[in-house]
Amino acid sequence: MINRVGGAFVAYQSNVEVHHQCFRLNNEATVYMAELTAIDKAIEMQHCQKAYHPQISSPTLDQSHKGHLGNERADELAKSATNLPNIDCFNKIEPQTIKNLIKNDIIQEWKDRWRHSQKGETFLLSSECKHQKGSGDFFLNQIITGHGTIGAYQTRLFDKDPSCVCGHSFEDRSHIIYDCPEWEKIRRRFFPPNHKEVNLQLLLANKKSRQGIRTCCKGNSKPCSDLLRIMNTNLST
Repeated sequence: MINRVGGAFVAYQSNVEVHHQCFRLNNEATVYMAELTAIDKAIEMQHCQKAYHPQISSPTLDQSHKGHLGNERADELAKSATNLPNIDCFNKIEPQTIKNLIKNDIIQEWKDRWRHSQKGETFLLSSECKHQKGSGDFFLNQIITGHGTIGAYQTRLFDKDPSCVCGHSFEDRSHIIYDCPEWEKIRRRFFPPNHKEVNLQLLLANKKSRQGIRTCCKGNSKPCSDLLRIMNTNLST
């Protein structure tokens, strides 16, 4: 939904409202622009009144601050101005505002693709995308995405043998984490006893289990696989 921007000012004479004006700004305008426009229009009205009625004292103009009846009234009118069918005031858009609008559009499109994608599996890291800086891990990323040296990926992209070193005919990440006998001692060391009943997302969320998953994937990657298998053999049960 597009956010609309409205502004308003109220004039009081002896604590009685004698005039108010509402206006709608272009949707790209900021609240700060709306406040400045309200001040400008209030001053313009005051000058016009002095020109045509010089003997009448100037009314008090209320425009922005909370905690005052007149300003609460101006806020109420400004909100109602967002429902006006036509735009009354067009304000120049600052370069930084344009950059922010573009950035917000890019982030929103990214979130939509994240939520509706049927291909990527990075949701294992988070249920929604976040644009804050983070750190990646070469080995964990292979498990998260199902890419890298995993047999299922190698055969799909390069038509290589999908079998596992343990003899299983198809090596995918589920086999590596839950079933492959090569990593049984690592599972006992790092995973909870009921790990076969715990989904991958929860295992990745646990620091110790994540370390075990990384060790399995690192051991499954050449050229360090032989060394890791030797280390795995020497792990105490």
